[in-house]
Amino acid sequence: MASFTFGIGKGLREPCSPNREANVFGAALNTPNATGWNCLAVLVNPTTSFDLSLISSGCEVVVALLGVNNTVEGEVSVRFRWHRDRDNALLFSGTYSLPTFAGGWFFAYSHIGYLPWELSENGAYSVDISASGAVTFSRSISFTISGITPAEPALPPPTGFAVAVVEALNTVSSRFYEIYRTVYEWPPPIYYLGTSFYSLSSLFNSLAWGASTFFTTFNELWAWVHNTLSWDTIWSFIIDRLPRLADLNTWFYNWWYNVNSVVSSWWTSTMGTVQGWIQVAKQYAADLFSSVNAGLLTLQGAWDNFKGRIPTIEQVIYWWGNWAGNVNTVLTTWWAGQLLEIQGLINSAFTARQSLWAGWQEMRDNVAGFFDDPVEYIWDRFIDWFLGPEV
Repeated sequence: MASFTFGIGKGLREPCSPNREANVFGAALNTPNATGWNCLAVLVNPTTSFDLSLISSGCEVVVALLGVNNTVEGEVSVRFRWHRDRDNALLFSGTYSLPTFAGGWFFAYSHIGYLPWELSENGAYSVDISASGAVTFSRSISFTISGITPAEPALPPPTGFAVAVVEALNTVSSRFYEIYRTVYEWPPPIYYLGTSFYSLSSLFNSLAWGASTFFTTFNELWAWVHNTLSWDTIWSFIIDRLPRLADLNTWFYNWWYNVNSVVSSWWTSTMGTVQGWIQVAKQYAADLFSSVNAGLLTLQGAWDNFKGRIPTIEQVIYWWGNWAGNVNTVLTTWWAGQLLEIQGLINSAFTARQSLWAGWQEMRDNVAGFFDDPVEYIWDRFIDWFLGPEV
């Protein structure tokens, strides 16, 4: 069964070779690093009270640690959520996904700094540590902050936005890691896809660290500007360089009256011209309407002339309902009307070509007589040919 070690303190130590340490209290922001250690980390100076008068603003203060021994194979998601007890404000949240192995171990840590949007006032705070997945764990640890002088300004930074961005990137990284763990156990070649999802998980994890660093640097710069320059000083510098800016400020204070005056003056001088444009447009529209109306009347007249010759939809449907009979009637009527004309064409054609078969009847009779009695036919012609015709 898994065993847990947890707590908060001022640093971390590696209790095996090469015995590395990661100091947190007073360290530069985001510099403490315990990645790649060879055994479970332990706390250095574990405590629940932190005096910030010993360090300067813009440094790390508290580190929270969760160590797990004798794990089972799978994946675990560890979350650290830092709160201010006075108003239960969420100051920072970080989620980390880790692979676990049978009989193995892992540890996760998170730190919070002396910053206007994190530890910015004396009082009570707490950190919630939870784990889900291959192992389950949940604890809340309270601690106190002292040594912050009342004169130190407490800026209202974009805590919610910064935390939401970092947490969203960490969530995406965790999801891709879950996909990687699932795909990696599939048979080849599908499990090769796991490498791509692992790379995506690492990418979004790097983006989360980058976003955290960016917001930290931005807010440090904002805190420096806020602590170094008061608004009165900044405004005096601006007025010195832009002396007429005060007049501009006065103008914007009465911007509605000023804009209204300019618009009213412009409209008074332009109103006649605009009204002239409107009259021209109205006349153009009237002429266009008259032209279209005349065209419609012409089209209506043409339709009245042709509509008596165009069958209705009902007539067309009725005709096609008996199309075979209607086609036969049309052809019969057409043929009756064309028959006499065709006969006349045939007669005229024979008359025109009468010379081509003139004498053919007599030739036909001679041919028929020859085949009926060839000897008699030749004998009769023989007498005519040699004796001549009878006198």
